[in-house]
Amino acid sequence: MIGMDEPTLGEVARTLGRIETDIGRRLDDIVGRLDRFVAVEVYDAHRAAIGERLDDLAAEIAELHQQRRADDDRRAADRRIMTGAVTTAVLSLVVSVLISVLGIK
Repeated sequence: MIGMDEPTLGEVARTLGRIETDIGRRLDDIVGRLDRFVAVEVYDAHRAAIGERLDDLAAEIAELHQQRRADDDRRAADRRIMTGAVTTAVLSLVVSVLISVLGIK
């Protein structure tokens, strides 16, 4: 006969059902967490690809800076040429006016 301290078969079944449900819920939670993790190999490959992309962008930025400096130098040279041409034209006009005024032939 079953004593008063021992659980009945129904109580044992209900307790096992609760334990099974709790373990299933916890396993589902663990699986959900594991789905968010990435394999080390995939992570390393992703980091390597990002590193390569950053290196490419750095090289592209350096090239753009070099092109900008070359453009600035070319514009400065163009300004010097234009300043020289305008100065020559103005001086030529001044000399022509002076020659006319002074009557020098």
